[in-house]
Amino acid sequence: MINSSNTTQQPSLGKIEAMVWCIVFGLEASVILAFNVITITVFLKYKRLRKHSSILLTNLAINDVLVALIPVVGWMYYIGADSKLWTDRLKTSLPITITYSSIDIAAGVGSITNHGCIAVERFIATLWPFRYKRDKGKLNTYLIISSWVCALVIPTVTKMGFHVLHSVTFAFFVWMPFLLILLLVIFIAYSFLLSRMRNIGRKLYQNAAERRDNMRGNRFTITAFIVTAASFLAWLPFIVMSAINLVTHTNHQVPIVTPVKFLHFFNSLINPIVYWYRIPLFKEAVYALFSNRCRRQRNGFPDNPGNTFISNKHPGLNFAESQI
Repeated sequence: MINSSNTTQQPSLGKIEAMVWCIVFGLEASVILAFNVITITVFLKYKRLRKHSSILLTNLAINDVLVALIPVVGWMYYIGADSKLWTDRLKTSLPITITYSSIDIAAGVGSITNHGCIAVERFIATLWPFRYKRDKGKLNTYLIISSWVCALVIPTVTKMGFHVLHSVTFAFFVWMPFLLILLLVIFIAYSFLLSRMRNIGRKLYQNAAERRDNMRGNRFTITAFIVTAASFLAWLPFIVMSAINLVTHTNHQVPIVTPVKFLHFFNSLINPIVYWYRIPLFKEAVYALFSNRCRRQRNGFPDNPGNTFISNKHPGLNFAESQI
């Protein structure tokens, strides 16, 4: 995949333009970090959210925090060094370069794999609901482990292709089939789920509880689909550019790569925004988190992490629970 070691070796951005991009990427990293830390906090502290597959969303948010801390900051450093805003003291260190590039690839692979795991989880939950409820914890554990194993194995094998076998073609045929298989799994899973939702939507339910559970599951499935589709659109230009880069051995210029990387990293910011608009309980929980914290600080009380942050003064949460 495209990274700072295989794009271009000549300064391509003016210092003013590079400075602007560094500020933009710095802001992007800060917002990604803040939004995903809030997401993790809300999902971990509010039990009602944890009951609806949010452990996988939490895992995805952890991956996005990694993106903000290393790949985005690393690309910002590369832009500044490439444009002589500062001296590149890491360029001659091959281990550091390989480590950064590996983490960059791992974060990307982890993100895509997480979306695949969420699609599989939704598929199993819909097709075998009783078995899913019984083995939900075990299934989520397997899916989370699988996502991190892929995030470790794919970059390792890819870097072996670059630096041991000295074969760009080998590296291409490591991650491209993996990506295509994941996209195929996601496409099949959501095609089945959306088709089934449309058919079952005509069904008359025997009781209100059954109808409410089905609507809740459908809403979460649609939310997961929107997150995946939006992330794929943010990823698509980067995937195409990476494929061209590896197949044709073309070194893209920094002015071309930089906006593509910005959109690629923006993928890690999409998820909390979608949750905010699609999961009313998530929005109410965020409001409660900050309002309780501000209230405690005004009254001179320290935050007590042992207490739930959802108070009885947020009646909207009761309504939102049925809308998750």
